Amino acid sequence: MVKNNHSELNRRGLLTVFGVSAGALAGCLGETDDNGNGNGNGNGNGGIDTDQLTVGINSEPTTLDAHESTRIPERLTLSAIHEPLFYLNPDAEPVPHLVSDYEINEDATEFVFQLQEGVTFHNGEPLDAEVVEWNFDRIIDIGINSGDLDPVTSFDVTGEHELTIETESPFPLLLQELAEFSNFHGMVSREAVEEAGDDFGREVIVGTGPYEFVEWEAADRIRLERYDDYDWGPDFATQQQSSVEEVEIRIIPEASTLTNELMVGDVDAAYELSLAQTGEVESNDGTDVERNQGTWTFLPINVDRSPTDEVEVRRAISHAIDREPLLQVGLDGEGELLYGYVPPFWGGGLSESENQELAYEYDPDRARELLEEAGWTNDEQGAVRSRDGEELELDLLSFPLGLLENMAEAIQSMLTDVGIATDYRAPEASTFYTDLENDEHHIATSGGSFTPFASSVLSRYYHGSERVSEGGRNYSNYDNPEVNDLIGEIQTDPDPDARDDAAMEAQRILHDDAVAVNLNLLNRNYGYDTQLQGIDTWTENPLWWGQYHLHWREVEF
Repeated sequence: MVKNNHSELNRRGLLTVFGVSAGALAGCLGETDDNGNGNGNGNGNGGIDTDQLTVGINSEPTTLDAHESTRIPERLTLSAIHEPLFYLNPDAEPVPHLVSDYEINEDATEFVFQLQEGVTFHNGEPLDAEVVEWNFDRIIDIGINSGDLDPVTSFDVTGEHELTIETESPFPLLLQELAEFSNFHGMVSREAVEEAGDDFGREVIVGTGPYEFVEWEAADRIRLERYDDYDWGPDFATQQQSSVEEVEIRIIPEASTLTNELMVGDVDAAYELSLAQTGEVESNDGTDVERNQGTWTFLPINVDRSPTDEVEVRRAISHAIDREPLLQVGLDGEGELLYGYVPPFWGGGLSESENQELAYEYDPDRARELLEEAGWTNDEQGAVRSRDGEELELDLLSFPLGLLENMAEAIQSMLTDVGIATDYRAPEASTFYTDLENDEHHIATSGGSFTPFASSVLSRYYHGSERVSEGGRNYSNYDNPEVNDLIGEIQTDPDPDARDDAAMEAQRILHDDAVAVNLNLLNRNYGYDTQLQGIDTWTENPLWWGQYHLHWREVEF
């Protein structure tokens, strides 16, 4: 039976965005490097080593136990070591990987997986149905990544290489969930876990992936070696196994140091480059940058607390905010404006034109009119409005991260202009979470991380069961029965067209209810030595940023 652990899961969900991402997004603070621009030769101190790929990351993993992981630095490393049953192909369709074939019954309540034969873990343990069942039981027992499997009632071994999964209700998104969050549902060696005990995930890490773990030097580097017996890579990869024999993942938290190490050639590639320093890397001889919009920022409005429980006030807030300058204030221009609750190029998202039509355009005069109509008045422009002796003052909460704080301060000024006062706070991280859960916010700067599906965004951020006051990620505390039913249809209807229709109708209602102000898509930047090969092959995949496993297969000298 599946064990629910929503509170812990969703607290970790915030950490996925702001915890990596204090590593991942910290590069947006705009630090500058005072140590010179590097020699630009891409050769470092000892020249290119074609047997070793050195990649810099800006945040150290917390653990390399796949079933306890939630963060991007962990996903990046684990994708080389562990593998899931399904991957997403370039069309964002889940395709079997460690599974060779599968059957789903008509109402999507029973799934029969035939596992690939001949797959082995790095310690020689064979992958069979008993090991896969044990992996799923472990994911559920740990609880951190079990929420994606909530509808499942049983995992049963029905053959040496056959696993049958049953659910309490139709669950047509099971394959999508397994593929979308593949790194956290990766298969680990049962023998290694039982032998290593508490050392698993730190001293011992054993999977079935193209690279095997060698060592982890805390706060410095992680070393991997190619698993030469590997020959079961995905069909949509150009090559099944990398030609690079060794990988070294260097942990370099300081943004300008990471940039400089890339430009002088001491690392061959760098994830999560500082947004403020991408131009420097692009102009440097021997290095270049690829961009992907894998993260978005938005301003959830608490519909469960007066006065933002009034739709007129929420619509006024929406009209008062100008997205354009926020791109420069928070992102140094490294992003695009976002009008929809789901980016239009993700599955089930409304079109860009419909999002722009439904979104509340920047119009401070209209914001003032709406507030006046709702009884919130003032005597002169910019003065704080009041109604029945109560001033219109909102609690504006920001996670303590530079780009979000910069945006919050700009938003504070925009709201002041239409007569809305704000009590602005950017508390330390644990207090931020506590304040959200205690309903001590009217609006909050927030963000979401990579997912190519409307279903994931809507269920995690706008379903009534996920309200932040109950420990979820619905920071607006929005609970609309009609939207809840539509999200339920997205999750259970076997017809994919019906699921998309339900997703788009839910987004239209969210627009009308002015539940959040969607701000911008944030660039995530990958810097690399131009002598690297396979960059174009990897980035041709529209989901390339989240497909870390393809990076290890395709990128080489």
